Amino acid sequence: MRTTLDIAQGFYVSDALPISAQQCINFYVSLPQTSTITDANLFSTPGITSLIDGVDGEGCRGAHVFAGAPYFVINNSLVKLVRSVVDGNESFTKTVIGTIPGVQRVYMADNGLQLCIVSIPDTVTAGKSFIYTLSSSVLVEITDSDFDGPADSVAYAGGYFSFHKSDGKKFFNSNLNNGLAYDALDFNVAESDPDQIRGQGVLNDQLYIFGSETIQQFRSIGRVPAPFAPIVGSTIDIGVTAPQTIVKFGGGLCFVGAGVNESPAVWIIKGGQKKKISTNSIENEFSRLKIDTIPEQVFSWVYAESGAYWMGISVPGTCYVYDLVNERWHERQSIDEFKLDRYRCTHMVNAYGRILVGDTQTGNIGALDEDLFTEYGILTPRSVTSRPFDNQGDSVSVACIEAVVESGVGLSNDVTVLTGQTARGVITKGSGGVDPQIVLSWSDDGARIFYGHIPRSLGKIGEYNVRPTWSRLGEFPRSRVLKFTISSPTKSTIIKVEADIG
Repeated sequence: MRTTLDIAQGFYVSDALPISAQQCINFYVSLPQTSTITDANLFSTPGITSLIDGVDGEGCRGAHVFAGAPYFVINNSLVKLVRSVVDGNESFTKTVIGTIPGVQRVYMADNGLQLCIVSIPDTVTAGKSFIYTLSSSVLVEITDSDFDGPADSVAYAGGYFSFHKSDGKKFFNSNLNNGLAYDALDFNVAESDPDQIRGQGVLNDQLYIFGSETIQQFRSIGRVPAPFAPIVGSTIDIGVTAPQTIVKFGGGLCFVGAGVNESPAVWIIKGGQKKKISTNSIENEFSRLKIDTIPEQVFSWVYAESGAYWMGISVPGTCYVYDLVNERWHERQSIDEFKLDRYRCTHMVNAYGRILVGDTQTGNIGALDEDLFTEYGILTPRSVTSRPFDNQGDSVSVACIEAVVESGVGLSNDVTVLTGQTARGVITKGSGGVDPQIVLSWSDDGARIFYGHIPRSLGKIGEYNVRPTWSRLGEFPRSRVLKFTISSPTKSTIIKVEADIG
């Protein structure tokens, strides 16, 4: 009997692995919007091409599009990425604007005329805030005596830069359309609940003040001083756990947060209502993090491309990515030295017709590329681990398993890709692509140990009728988990998996 095996459900790892150990790493689930041969399939995540090569260890701390141009904070420098086209040839250069001290991620916002950068207090600096003025091309530190710094974030709403301080309930703002001028009376207090302010967000020109246990909405009423007034009855009984995850997404504000005596989850708020979009599996992963490291170690990015809307939540070791259209989670990971680790993108901005990205490992500035399947020339291994297949406690004979794939995706020539580096810093390389392989392995102990590791060809270039098939697999015991891995710099699409079951 020919049976389709369900492998395209995305990420869902249970506390008890025999229940579910589904992983989807550097693949994402696509649900066709019309009738096809399958209800769900797997596509490879985009690669990253380099626009500017940076220095190892100089990670990106912030990114923002200001007056149509992208700006990045790389290591201690604010840089502008400049695009030039000469005789149809495109090139990119970076212009160093000035110095932004610190080691933590920064917050950035603009009012159309000025770009504000907040370098939050860390182990290196006490925290400073800066204004870059477009007309003069000058970056200066905010030194107004009425600036109540150091600040812990910046947002722009209603003509004002808004800042908050994590040591209390107070937030304050700049003068109208002027990030260099301040009034000592330009402040407000989020007092609907005694929790402390942890972050800010802006939606529909309303300012959302995120506390540890509640969120309160404010709007500008035009008064001077203290232009922001609370919206009566707008308090939401959920707080933010990871302030650097507050992003606009899906027509709302999304973040990692929790209520009183609750564990962190992923929430979206819009229309004054909250909705949880994380699964129990994602929340279990959050609960394993040390709560005191979450603010520094967990952050988000968002982007939209080809009709899809993505939000990534980066944590130590991996990045959980939510697909708004298909409502599925997957993971993105990058090679760092020998191992797969957290996805190397720190920030994403849309400029010059591309999704531009900052980098965790180097000072590179890159761009997502759906037709590229490496990251800065480094291999992107992809794998999918199925749910346990169970036959009501009985073993079952499996004569054959076939991965229905888009075959014939091989390259015309093998290419050299980086695969990591040794502890002594020696770069390791590999080559491939002419004959890409898909590898089947399996586990009978709840995805703890995998066996088999049997490769099959995905088809050389133009070999569109290749069918990766594994036969004589014997009997499946009570429960078996399948894993498919592709480690090739080529397009990877798994349409479905079928088995001949006796």
